[in-house]
Amino acid sequence: MTPSHSFQIARPTLSSHLETRQLPDGLLLVKETERARYLAVVPTLQPLLARLDGSRSVGEVLREMLVEPARPSIRAFWDLILSATESGILLMPEQGEERPPPLKGYRWPFGWGSGVALALSLLLVAGGIAAVMIRPPTADFSAGLALAALVTVSLTVSVAHLLAGAVLRGNGRLVYRPRLSLRHGVPAFSVDRRDAFMAGRRAEAAIAMQMLATPFAAAAAGVLLDKQGIILGAAIAFLLLSLPLGDTPGHALVYAVARRGYQVPRCGSRLLKKHFLHRLFSWRDAELDQYVLAYMAYAVLWLALLLHGLALFAEKQGNHLIAALLGDARPLDAVAAAVCLGLLLVALLAPMLFQVWALVNHLVEEIRGHFPVESRLSLFAHASSRPNRDELADTLRLTPIFSVLEKEKLHQLADICAFYTVPAQTLVIREGDRCRNFFMIHDGVAEAFCTGIGGGLRPLRELTRGDLFGEMAMLDGERRAESVRTRQTSSLIVISPSQLDGLIATWNLSEPLPHRLRLVTFLKRVTLFADWPGETLLKLAASFKLQPFKAGDILIRQGVSHDTFHVIYDGSVRVNRDGRRIVDLSESDFFGEISLLTDQPANADVIAESPGHSLTLHKHDFQTFITQSVATGYVLETIAENRTRETARS
Repeated sequence: MTPSHSFQIARPTLSSHLETRQLPDGLLLVKETERARYLAVVPTLQPLLARLDGSRSVGEVLREMLVEPARPSIRAFWDLILSATESGILLMPEQGEERPPPLKGYRWPFGWGSGVALALSLLLVAGGIAAVMIRPPTADFSAGLALAALVTVSLTVSVAHLLAGAVLRGNGRLVYRPRLSLRHGVPAFSVDRRDAFMAGRRAEAAIAMQMLATPFAAAAAGVLLDKQGIILGAAIAFLLLSLPLGDTPGHALVYAVARRGYQVPRCGSRLLKKHFLHRLFSWRDAELDQYVLAYMAYAVLWLALLLHGLALFAEKQGNHLIAALLGDARPLDAVAAAVCLGLLLVALLAPMLFQVWALVNHLVEEIRGHFPVESRLSLFAHASSRPNRDELADTLRLTPIFSVLEKEKLHQLADICAFYTVPAQTLVIREGDRCRNFFMIHDGVAEAFCTGIGGGLRPLRELTRGDLFGEMAMLDGERRAESVRTRQTSSLIVISPSQLDGLIATWNLSEPLPHRLRLVTFLKRVTLFADWPGETLLKLAASFKLQPFKAGDILIRQGVSHDTFHVIYDGSVRVNRDGRRIVDLSESDFFGEISLLTDQPANADVIAESPGHSLTLHKHDFQTFITQSVATGYVLETIAENRTRETARS
């Protein structure tokens, strides 16, 4: 999605509260020390930090770097900018140096390094497994066994966190928020392990392994002491510590091993809670990275382990539980058996209920789309607050789609518009709804956002006076691709597509307005622009030139530098390398981006197969265009890299 214009022109600076650490592989780790937030910067992007001194905008810095010999990856550039801004390492002008209360860190009183932690973890795991295999648990259920299990869970989780602090100290890092908590479902001591990031992946993995190995030590102790309650508690503690949801050692281990490069994904738990089933069945279209795929696989494995453990417990203790509940057992044993059976039933049903909930949630989302929130806007219509025709016409003229109209036609358009004044925090349109009205901000401020891949809300852009939203649903008839909420009391102009079509038909326009609408609709079908707001597409459309071509025309010649980016409007072309046909391209496909991104001669010929037209963008406009959108820079560079590899293989 395209960031707001204010983000593009902002002149950010680095925070003054930073700690850095250079790893042997050249990676630079950065910590914002006031709130303990982190970032990692690859060697090719480290010079970028020196440029973020407030003298240039983000867009200007990117344009400067794109023309240098050692140009950075566009994806890496935006990853760094967005991550640094989110973590508070990079400050936008409106932020200044304002900070929430600082987060206090503590240095643990004892510790050992990552190597010792990994060796100790392997030893504890091996010892625990061997002990349980030699003397498997056989005791009957009783209240004493349940109490011993509960105490063991609390102590095991506490010791796991104590050992995590020791590994942090051994790596020269701090511990945050040491406290008693119920984060694992039982009262236990816990610490915040976030500072492990500054110690590197090996330390992160060592801390997670040390914590996950602690229940195995508890199980071995239970075998040695012949206390079956301790063994049961150790098994429960392991399931809690390895839980895929939240900031658990199990999740941290997957994160340390599988995350991509310096990018710090944080969507795992939201993915599982909100979009797991949907992503599981549509993973080929989801563009998931290796971390998310590994996380999903880990979640499935953990669930299988949970069900297997519950089945074993039910097999060994089920009859004893029922006997304690229905027989002549002591009241305390009967109560403990009832609680245990209840928890067992919940644990068995929870996975199935989760899947049912996910399916129902998806069904509700589908049904909700037919009842759009914007149907409630009529509640905010007040004739007394409606501006006059001239004021509405002045606002309508601010958007490129209507800027070509003379005053009389703008007045006619103002007459057919609805006008609403809505309070702050009102949801105006909702992602997924089916409705074709489009909106314009007359006064006030709103924000557009969508649901990200992990289920969290991703901000897209800020909307102010003259900005359009919702227009793409009018043009293509698809569901809303974003939600919009007002930040303050705002006045909105609402235009019905049926009324607009009827009005345009009476104007007998020579072409401008319908042509602009058709061009925006066409660009929306192109992969690069699928997520662009219509307002931005309207501005971009003015930069494209329509170039005709005949069958046999050579549009790009192999080995020759060129300065034009092409999007095929109609017709078809073929791509040849060294005289061999590689691929055919047609309407909505594009070419020419590889040379413009790499500043190298073309690696293939592009020859017209049939008469047609292409929309062309000059190199200067192309560089401006790819700095205007995070998503477009990502997509273009990825496609260029894939095409280069495919061409080389051919």
